[in-house]
Amino acid sequence: MDFSAALLALKGGAKVARASWKNPGKYVVLHPGGLVAHPLDGSAVREEEHLMWRNDTGRYVPWMPSQDAVLAADWFLGESGQYIAPQRDRRPPD
Repeated sequence: MDFSAALLALKGGAKVARASWKNPGKYVVLHPGGLVAHPLDGSAVREEEHLMWRNDTGRYVPWMPSQDAVLAADWFLGESGQYIAPQRDRRPPD
């Protein structure tokens, strides 16, 4: 799927990945935001929704798509390492 379909899936709560990501376990999710503790003084601060990328070590980091990611058509639902390419119709030889 393309990035616009992936973004709609993210807004619906899905995790998405790219077929070109070879190491298993990577994906992007939409973090909903909310109140979090400020790291210096512990006061409550509002965090806006944003995209998070789970890397292959299991850590989540804020993520902004590159031009390559936005223009790619290899997005799918799930985690990297799970993509199964669609089978093309193969007719037996005559």
